[in-house]
Amino acid sequence: MIETIFKAINTVQDQDWAWYPFTKLKPAKDQILDTRHSIRYTAQYGLLYFFLLTIIALVGYANGSRPFGIQDVTVWILYSFIIFLGLVFLAYQFVITPAWNYRARKLRKVKNDEIITNHSG
Repeated sequence: MIETIFKAINTVQDQDWAWYPFTKLKPAKDQILDTRHSIRYTAQYGLLYFFLLTIIALVGYANGSRPFGIQDVTVWILYSFIIFLGLVFLAYQFVITPAWNYRARKLRKVKNDEIITNHSG
């Protein structure tokens, strides 16, 4: 079951649109990701999407909407910044990274097995 979930996550992550606009950061399928990757992706994607969310919130404030009853826009931006970046980091660290690393380890094992087979024959 976990393999099916990881396969679904990796299927999405293999698509270029899932990495847009940072498609150059997409790691190789056999690259092991660590916490540094999660932090880097959080900084890039989290800040980008936080910026977009903030613009939407400011437009809402200009139209009289007060999300979550918070009257001060700067407090709302600070709360959403902390929560949003935290959620993006948790998603990368505990959902995407384990799925990616599961496949990367399998691919590395296959490559190592092929190298051993080619050298022994």
